[in-house]
Amino acid sequence: MGSILPTTTQFQHHPQAAMYAGAFAGMCSSDVISSPYELVVISLIGAAIYTSLKNHFIGVGGKLGAIAFVSVASVVLCTMVIGKWVSG
Repeated sequence: MGSILPTTTQFQHHPQAAMYAGAFAGMCSSDVISSPYELVVISLIGAAIYTSLKNHFIGVGGKLGAIAFVSVASVVLCTMVIGKWVSG
């Protein structure tokens, strides 16, 4: 779906690439992402990482998948740490 959206030359291919990275993150099991809030946080972290790295690692394969992995892994790790901290 993201590949057919029209964009301007100002944004180049970045909106499509961001949606592609989001598709990787969206492939997680419902056991990993259990609430819509976690999905929003994953999206924000992924967008921040993508924005900060959009001009780096040009032509290096796997950047979008790595961004999705890091954003999902960071939310899962924080959820586990907070869960153990709250439960005592």
